[in-house]
Amino acid sequence: MSFARSALGRVYHGWWNVTASFVCLMLIFGVPTMLLPFIYGPVIDEFGWTRAQVTGIASFKFAAAAFSAFATGFLVDRLGVRFVVVACCFITGIGMCGFLWVNDLPSFYAVGIVLGLSSTAIIVALKTLVSRWFHRNQGLSLGCIMLGSSLAGILIPFVAVPLIEARGWREAFAFMSLGIWGVGLPVFLLAARETPTSEELACEIEGRPFEEFTPNQTRSHAKAQASLASVVAMPMFWLIVCATFLTSFVDQSLNQHFILFIDRDLGLGAALAARAFSATFVAGVFAKIGFGWLYDRTSIRGIQGCYLLMGLSVALAFPITGAVSMFVFALVRGVAHGGMLIKKAIFAKHCFGPVHLGKLIGIFTATASAGYAAGPWVVGWLYDQSGSYRPAFLFLLSLCLVSAALLVWVVPTYRNRLTRMASEESMTRIPDGSR
Repeated sequence: MSFARSALGRVYHGWWNVTASFVCLMLIFGVPTMLLPFIYGPVIDEFGWTRAQVTGIASFKFAAAAFSAFATGFLVDRLGVRFVVVACCFITGIGMCGFLWVNDLPSFYAVGIVLGLSSTAIIVALKTLVSRWFHRNQGLSLGCIMLGSSLAGILIPFVAVPLIEARGWREAFAFMSLGIWGVGLPVFLLAARETPTSEELACEIEGRPFEEFTPNQTRSHAKAQASLASVVAMPMFWLIVCATFLTSFVDQSLNQHFILFIDRDLGLGAALAARAFSATFVAGVFAKIGFGWLYDRTSIRGIQGCYLLMGLSVALAFPITGAVSMFVFALVRGVAHGGMLIKKAIFAKHCFGPVHLGKLIGIFTATASAGYAAGPWVVGWLYDQSGSYRPAFLFLLSLCLVSAALLVWVVPTYRNRLTRMASEESMTRIPDGSR
């Protein structure tokens, strides 16, 4: 693949960044996020809290994450990705060990807040890093790093259930933090590089060897962009913000209530619920690569399709009567979830360009985190009021349809301009006799 290699035959360093980011995302974000729903049942059994109370930790976690993501976008642009990643390693490790001292609801929520400070910060940092190195294959590279959360989702059910049964939910969380210190941080420090040269970036954008580029050509890809204030003033920016909030509300509501819904409401048991949870992330492995490829080619329209697929996954929750229909729901849910995790960086770069990339990814991630915070609590409250998930699922389905409709007016302005520029440059390279 020409975009992956330099003139000297070495692998394009952006792919080493993808590898390091994959490992970090799995251990710093994926493991604690996927482990959390598995402790809800044991926590309810120990303390007697309601579902709204116990899933409230996710709301506190994502509320903290919303603030952190917004600040991280500016910190990444000012202090660099490396600084943010190292800080996230320490914050997540401390938070996971913090469950050892939980003995009441405030301390339970406090640990969630600590985990929230790093959960989306690491995503903002890694997505910004990868998006700096890729344009033509931005979606594919983002899909590759987000496989880290899929791998965590596949493995955690098989590790979490026996570990919680053997050591309890507190020690299980603390034990799982060891991978951050022993693997994630060393790999990132050794493999990652923050900024590509103009020649490296030009090679990736057009898939041509370095020697074919001139300084003027590489500078043409860095055309001046609008100020951040003018970007925020655009109606398209606010359409993206609204759609991101609503679909994130849906996505995390389903994620946090998945185990409780299948285990306790459908009565299918914790073991089958764990296998279904893993199935969603097996589907997500293929979905993240597939949607990454799709977004590189269809941009916003591909994201719109993902929103509609999320709505379909909600609708499939209604007719579940046994294992077969449950796994159909889980697989469609996993595919839609995989596409959801890539979209924010696509919005930022395809619509507004690379100049404010870190800040915009931070803003969109903060918006998503606000949706993540609100969704699980609202769905838990609706369940507690009605004794059923049916009203909540109808509400979630309507939000998916509204979100897809909002994207009708969103246009990938920067992507379209860059595609047009590349086409014009290729025309100038065609010899007169061959036209």
